[in-house]
Amino acid sequence: MALPGFMLEGESLIDAVGGEKAALFYGLSVNAMHSLKKRIRDFRIDCDMQEIGGITVSCFTNGEEEAHAAVAAWNALTNSRAEVWPEEKVQKTFDTNFFHHGIYDPDCFAVNPLKLVLGLAAAAEQKGASVLEHTRVIKVEPMTEAGQGWVVHTDTGHKVHAQHVVLAGSAHLGLGVDWRVASSTVPLYTYILVTEPLGEKLKDIVKSSLMVFDDRFALSYFRPLPDGRLLFGGLAEAIPVSVDKLEHSMKEGLVEVFPQLEGVRCDYIWGGTLACGINWMPLIGQRKPGLWYATGFCGHGIVPTTLVGELLASAIADGDQRYLMFEKHFPLKFAGGPLGTFVSEIIMQYYHTMDKIHLWKQRHT
Repeated sequence: MALPGFMLEGESLIDAVGGEKAALFYGLSVNAMHSLKKRIRDFRIDCDMQEIGGITVSCFTNGEEEAHAAVAAWNALTNSRAEVWPEEKVQKTFDTNFFHHGIYDPDCFAVNPLKLVLGLAAAAEQKGASVLEHTRVIKVEPMTEAGQGWVVHTDTGHKVHAQHVVLAGSAHLGLGVDWRVASSTVPLYTYILVTEPLGEKLKDIVKSSLMVFDDRFALSYFRPLPDGRLLFGGLAEAIPVSVDKLEHSMKEGLVEVFPQLEGVRCDYIWGGTLACGINWMPLIGQRKPGLWYATGFCGHGIVPTTLVGELLASAIADGDQRYLMFEKHFPLKFAGGPLGTFVSEIIMQYYHTMDKIHLWKQRHT
């Protein structure tokens, strides 16, 4: 799911950097989204791209009036085209009373992320790049001989000499490679299930091909797939969910939104690890001359990684200084190391609980 913007969005982004800078950050992401679309078309990447738009739906009955004001202000600031859908339209489109009003964005689009990554890798190789899979980096150190540059050490004992190195290992970057970059994020674990083919039942429940996200702290999201299955994701946790509980937990979330799907078979389920910094924004910059970093995309990565890749490539090749805007406003900050994981879990569970309490009150008042 390719969306403009960042995990830190709207009023929160404005509070962090001011309205003018927020519009600039957002505008960069919109440009990157268009660049990604063009790249997919130019290289004929078969990644099931669908320009279908998306909607953030609210699980809470209050807030529609405030949503109208916030959307109007954001559209004016960023030249966006978002619009508020009233509860009646949301519930007519999605057969559930779990959702109320929503904010529709016509500009985002859907892709198969795995096909996209493989297609981009193939395109890079066509242009002369080498992609070395199954080659773990264990250390990066300055060249000891005359001249600038870096030596990248792999777990197979090989060395790569480079003038520039970009540390882009996300949550998988080892502390031994660069302690400061690796400790600036904490891992979060999130999961996706795909149902069995649902046939006409899916069309009765989900009457749109839109990508859908809800507004809980640990959001859920879903979209119908071309083969008649429903993709449903969520369950963000700071500590991995055990395999024996995972399917039950994911189905529980699915049925909470769509009780009609009680008993539906789950054909696929998988998880992934996200890197999240304490500011909920991508962390990019230059640690030392020639040693760059890009991390902390918080699961909102398809468009922002495109943006960050272009900013760092432009900085390395042409001396472009735009990356400094990120480095200045969202510098590397220690996220707590191993202790950060447990603190994050406490925070996640607190917000999970607050959301559940709020929803319980709605149902009983």
